[in-house]
Amino acid sequence: MKLLKTVILFICMLAIVSCNQNSADQKNENSSQAAFAREAGDVNAIPYPKEEWKGVQGKTLAESKPYFIGQKKAPEGAPNVLIIMLDD
Repeated sequence: MKLLKTVILFICMLAIVSCNQNSADQKNENSSQAAFAREAGDVNAIPYPKEEWKGVQGKTLAESKPYFIGQKKAPEGAPNVLIIMLDD
């Protein structure tokens, strides 16, 4: 009976380690794909690459010049897609 409990415990631990490894592999793959898309200059990659802020920040309001980065718009003819991400 003790041997059976030990075998079941070992199998459970092996399953947990295997699930964690699959999850880690998937996270690494997703992050490398996003990094590649940003480096390749893909403007449709999500998350969008941040634009450079071109304003001037002075010591006073009179010396400062604002620069507003507007919200990204979809390219002409792009389909309407809704992405829902759930995390537990």
